[in-house]
Amino acid sequence: MSPLGKVILINLGVLLAYMVVIFSVSMALGRNDAGITFGLIGLVASAIHALVALILAIINFSRQNTTQGAGFIISFAVVLLIGVSACFGGLAMSSGMNFH
Repeated sequence: MSPLGKVILINLGVLLAYMVVIFSVSMALGRNDAGITFGLIGLVASAIHALVALILAIINFSRQNTTQGAGFIISFAVVLLIGVSACFGGLAMSSGMNFH
C-alpha cells in the first residue's frame, strides 16, 4: 500500500475508534440528551483531529514529503466531512431536529 493510502486509512481508523468510544459513552449515560452529548463532543474531537491533520500536512509539505502531505490533506477533508456529518446525525437523532 502506498504511503498516501496508509495515512488516509490510519486517520479513518482513528476517526472510527474515537467516534465509537464517544457514542458508547454517550449512550451509556442513559439520559435523554445522549445524542446531543455525542454531537457536541464528536464535533470537538473531529475538529481537533482535522486541525492536527492540517498541521501534519503543512509539516510534511515543508519537508518535501509530498505524498504524506497529500494524504494528510485528504484526511483533513474526509475527517471534517464524516465527523461533522456524524455529529449532525447525532443531534438530529436525539432532539428530533429537522435539518431540511
